[in-house]
Amino acid sequence: MKYAAIIIIGLAVLLTTLLLVSSQKPTGVTPVQPTASAAPTATSPGSAGINGTITGKLCYPSEFLPAGAIEAKNITSNAIVSEEYFGTGGGEGATYSIGVLTGTYILRYKAMPDPNGEPLYGYHTTTCPTGLETTCAAENAREHIEVAVMAGETVENIDLCDFYYNSSNPPEF
Repeated sequence: MKYAAIIIIGLAVLLTTLLLVSSQKPTGVTPVQPTASAAPTATSPGSAGINGTITGKLCYPSEFLPAGAIEAKNITSNAIVSEEYFGTGGGEGATYSIGVLTGTYILRYKAMPDPNGEPLYGYHTTTCPTGLETTCAAENAREHIEVAVMAGETVENIDLCDFYYNSSNPPEF
């Protein structure tokens, strides 16, 4: 009888401890919100190294958005962060979100029109930032709009829409 009481008390302590531990939320863990349009690739920084986020709209001169990648190039280190984009059939999911380290970046959408074709690039430029300006057809040189990202910051409305340059004036990346 004496041993039965000790075993029951021991089980009660164990169950109480397990209940307390399982009801506590972990600390120091930041939930990651996946986007429908982009998934990290091997060249993306690990979640521990992501300091900020850049978001915006994707454009493509068609009714659909082909699969490809969102690329952010740090203008100081020339390091490129890349997020895979799976594409859409009817223009839905035409936004992106990419995590980057603190710094200043230029961006592009590397669209793969078909398996045999060369990629087409959409940039965020001063000439054609949204793809709707009358200046998109201009022959002048394309200049990137640089995007500064601070720790914990989300920079929005960085649309990758300038597909309208010609072979003589593409933005340098």
